[in-house]
Amino acid sequence: MKRAVNKLRSRLGETFVEVLVALLIVGLATMLLASMVTASGSIDANTREQDVGFYKAVSDLESGSATSTATGQVTVDWGGATVTVGNVTIYEQDGLKAWKVTP
Repeated sequence: MKRAVNKLRSRLGETFVEVLVALLIVGLATMLLASMVTASGSIDANTREQDVGFYKAVSDLESGSATSTATGQVTVDWGGATVTVGNVTIYEQDGLKAWKVTP
């Protein structure tokens, strides 16, 4: 305790070693921050690519330009109520599937 009080009262500056340690800590913190920002940018770019592909596939399904893969019937079970939809055409685009009632 007495040593800490003497250190506070002292007019001497920080030692060279203390300054080097402080600079090392600041440098490491800066490097960690820079790596986090870089990783965040990479994740953001990857997510944007996936979103663009997803929205393109959804747009193709909705516009009818997707590939027709099969025909058949769709049965929907909702809370105990079962409804069978008539003949449908199934479309697929980039792993997404949609169906449309065939007249």
